[in-house]
Amino acid sequence: MTPFFYLLFSWPIFVVNSYPTKLDRNFKFSSAEVQNLIKNKNWSCKDILKYFIDRAVKYDPIIRSIISYNPKAFERAQQLDEFYAKTGKVMGEMHCVPVIIKDNIDIQGIPTTAGVKAMRNMVPNKNALVIERMNQKGAVYLAKANMAQLAAGSIFSSEQAGLCNNPYNLNRTCSASSSGSGASIAAGFAVVSLGTDTGGSIIGPASSMALWGYRPPHNSEILNGILPLESKADTVGPMARNLDDLVLTHSVLYNLPTLYSNIVQKILKKAH
Repeated sequence: MTPFFYLLFSWPIFVVNSYPTKLDRNFKFSSAEVQNLIKNKNWSCKDILKYFIDRAVKYDPIIRSIISYNPKAFERAQQLDEFYAKTGKVMGEMHCVPVIIKDNIDIQGIPTTAGVKAMRNMVPNKNALVIERMNQKGAVYLAKANMAQLAAGSIFSSEQAGLCNNPYNLNRTCSASSSGSGASIAAGFAVVSLGTDTGGSIIGPASSMALWGYRPPHNSEILNGILPLESKADTVGPMARNLDDLVLTHSVLYNLPTLYSNIVQKILKKAH
């Protein structure tokens, strides 16, 4: 079957007064902007990570999109800064790109709770395959995202963080189990996020919070290290504010090195 994109984008109608409506004019919340800031030596990777963490710490108590923060995120940022200082090159296409991961995807040393308190001490001893692939390209994992417990149910809430709120209107739904993955990007806490989708859990939050989302075709190999809901229907994919970030992340997850350059170049040619 030929893969195809489910790209859903909708403009918000309501914006709550308690949420910052004007983004920092110095930052465009994109992987390209992250790379530019580092290459122009305006910011270090640690500066970029601090920028996003400060936003999350300030505003996520309202949104409740995050279950836990990565205690080794700044250590990773330091490693990337040292790599760039030594080689003059970025580690890969996702060098220092802040990523938020749904909390049913394993990151070594960080609990995978799937939103359930009883699982808060379940700490994986290795990374999921998708995490390893993004590691190789230089990504930084900022936090684990809130989600519907065990990625199931019609109430998109968890024992760990409560009900995730839509950043555009706190009284509106975040839709589906990857709610925190979507809300965290809509709120500007990272550049991209990973969610899982069995029956709309990526495309639902994307359409509810003005994001690009992609539900890839089922691929059992890529699900290694991800807590299953329905093994014959589960998928894992990205959400992002920018289409090029979505394509970039998907190309890394599924090891498609020419996909990003081919698609983005075609889009840019059409734009000009």
